[in-house]
Amino acid sequence: MNLPHFFIRGSFEKPSRFVTDYSADEVARFHKEYRPLVTNYRRHARIAGFGMASFFLCIILGMIFPKKFFIYFWAAGICSWFLIVFAMKRVPKCPACHNSPDVGLGVFCPECGSRTLEPSDSWFSGAPKCRSCGKSMRRGKTRGYKIRACTHCGLSLDDREL
Repeated sequence: MNLPHFFIRGSFEKPSRFVTDYSADEVARFHKEYRPLVTNYRRHARIAGFGMASFFLCIILGMIFPKKFFIYFWAAGICSWFLIVFAMKRVPKCPACHNSPDVGLGVFCPECGSRTLEPSDSWFSGAPKCRSCGKSMRRGKTRGYKIRACTHCGLSLDDREL
């Protein structure tokens, strides 16, 4: 089946099976496999957020305090920067289709998981919109939607956002 993909950011494979093709046991197994990956991803995101906050705090304090303390704040800022770099992780791949849910946008809505995602009729926004939940899938520096389901195969990944 040839699926239209609205955004292509990175490479991904078109899934051979969709959420409707899996049994309830398979879906439960996928959720059980995915839960620790999401927990790890969220923990790393919190660590990266702490690193960012400490990095900016070091910059501000380095400008406020006398110049003789600058080297200490500079060193702490570099350590914070390395903490950010090493803590950042990609969104875990979908256990069913093995595609990253944040790369590309398929026919399934990442918010509600329904197969009602369609291209925008507006020439201005150009972002696909879900007929089911009404969410527009705009993307700029950050994405304007939450990932709760795989956009490639439709599997519900997590109740909270990724």
